[in-house]
Amino acid sequence: MFTTFGLGPYTPLCWITLGFDHLLWGLNPFGYHLANAVLHTLNCLVFYFLCRNLLSLAAGTSAAIKAREFSFAAAFAALFFALHPLRVESVAWISGRHDILSCLFYLLAVLWYIAPRTAGRENDSFLRRQLLPLTAFLLALLSKGMAISLPVALLVLDIYPLKRLPGGSGKWFSPETRLVWLEKLPFFALALIFGAVGYAGQAKVGALGSYQEFGVGSRVSQMLFGAALYLQKTLAPLDLSPFYRLPGEGGLLNWRILLSATVIAALTAAVIALRRRRPAFLAVWACYLAMLAPVSGIVKINAYAAADRYSYLSCLGFAVLAGAGFLSCRQAAAGRVKNICLAVACLILLALGLLTWRQEKVWRDTETLWRQAITADPESGYARTRLGFVLEKQGKTDQAILHYKEALRLDPRNVQANIYLGHALSSQGSSDKAAGHYLKAAELRPDDTNINQSGILAAQGRLDEALDSGLTALKSDPDDAKEHNNLGQNLAARGRFGEAVDHYRTALRITPGLAEAHNNLGTALSALGRLDEAVGEYREALRLKPGFALAHYSLGAVLYKQGKLDEAGRQYEAALKIAPEYAEAHYNLSFVRYNQGRKQQALEHYKRALQLAPGLRPAAAAQGKR
Repeated sequence: MFTTFGLGPYTPLCWITLGFDHLLWGLNPFGYHLANAVLHTLNCLVFYFLCRNLLSLAAGTSAAIKAREFSFAAAFAALFFALHPLRVESVAWISGRHDILSCLFYLLAVLWYIAPRTAGRENDSFLRRQLLPLTAFLLALLSKGMAISLPVALLVLDIYPLKRLPGGSGKWFSPETRLVWLEKLPFFALALIFGAVGYAGQAKVGALGSYQEFGVGSRVSQMLFGAALYLQKTLAPLDLSPFYRLPGEGGLLNWRILLSATVIAALTAAVIALRRRRPAFLAVWACYLAMLAPVSGIVKINAYAAADRYSYLSCLGFAVLAGAGFLSCRQAAAGRVKNICLAVACLILLALGLLTWRQEKVWRDTETLWRQAITADPESGYARTRLGFVLEKQGKTDQAILHYKEALRLDPRNVQANIYLGHALSSQGSSDKAAGHYLKAAELRPDDTNINQSGILAAQGRLDEALDSGLTALKSDPDDAKEHNNLGQNLAARGRFGEAVDHYRTALRITPGLAEAHNNLGTALSALGRLDEAVGEYREALRLKPGFALAHYSLGAVLYKQGKLDEAGRQYEAALKIAPEYAEAHYNLSFVRYNQGRKQQALEHYKRALQLAPGLRPAAAAQGKR
């Protein structure tokens, strides 16, 4: 857990909590969801105490405000944060654990930093003043690297509301403020170390976007778009999505980017102009931009521009402002109007709760999630690619292919859509078309290890090169189940079925649920005359992947050899139901129908096979004999 980067981020503490979940619950998702909900509730409680301190500090000793009013305002702020629909992704998605856990220690670090630096706490021990917040910061970084913004946030708090740094920046580096800077050095050191570790982790898994692919203009556009988007979604949490793409081609002249730039510039100018009368606005705005910076696009990590989970930490300041606004309304009001303020606050929380309840349903399953993403943005090729992948796993290969093709229409350079479409076409027996998409993916991203290089070579008839490519790949990663499967196919194409069987079994030992390997093993066993074993492998492939047209076709071929015409016919029909243009399935089904005495149906399937594949010589010859 401490030595792996997983999919890129360095999150060992998150892995440890998931490990404890596994000890308690096994693979029952209830326990993992419960842990996320409990951690989110803890964040709400810690945030309540933090808001209470911040509001009290902002009010100062001269303000005659009852302690109860601070409690009401802090409670409203904490619930505004906790019940907001933007929180759903981090809480409902088990993999969002790192956001919640990191935020918990981030909040504790701020709380433990502020408490001993308030009036009357000057004599607190070094443990309370320095070690406690520094330890919490370390734990936050071990949960997720996005916490590196904490030192900047602490400096902002030193300016306001702690007022440890004078209002004029010219006095920030005077001898009187030296301690403020010195105590930050360990925080900045940790941030630098974990920033470098996080960058190395993303680079190791190939998640960093190059400047050739994502230039300065694209990165600046993403920064502006994301900063405006989270503000917009905080105020109007509608059409939420797990993925927000950059409008247009990512150029700075796109109207939505220009609008975002205008909004950011206007707000920045406004909070600077109000810095003396309303310093809280500038403090919140500065913290927001600092907390968002690690995922803003300065370092390009993901293919998408923004995601709801990135708001979990960065939008905390907006909740503090909501609490401050509630407090101001209560202070300005009198008598019954105070109760009206409370009623309005309750209605706001109720509305947020209802929107969150509705948004939570979007995360019921993966298909629902990506359908919502497409509803929110019909032009999202990424969302269509992900939905296609889900549908293919459900056996709805035809529907998946439609989404892959639409994704490629929207973005012909979509590498993942080309790879997935290649897999889908291959499972339907269209090896030549599949190879074309693999080749396109390899052309777009030559170093992508997910692209079936040996499969491309085999489809081109370059069997020796394909075999060498597979053996080379296995030398670098002997536990690559897919490469064992690919190598088995290459060996089978050369007639070396016994060796192919060994590689297929190795692939299944590594990944027992690999339906393609079961299908290929069945084909190799059939070639060796072990038909009963082959039938078992085909049935297992179909159990794992019900919409596997090639497995239906292969099973039909073995059953035909065994003389089980009715069952063979049902398998070919199943293959054609999934892939109506499967020429070989039409061809083989025509043999079944002919031998069953249903000659007219046999002729129809022959003709259909010829229409789909005019070069299918056995079909042409057989039709001539009839």
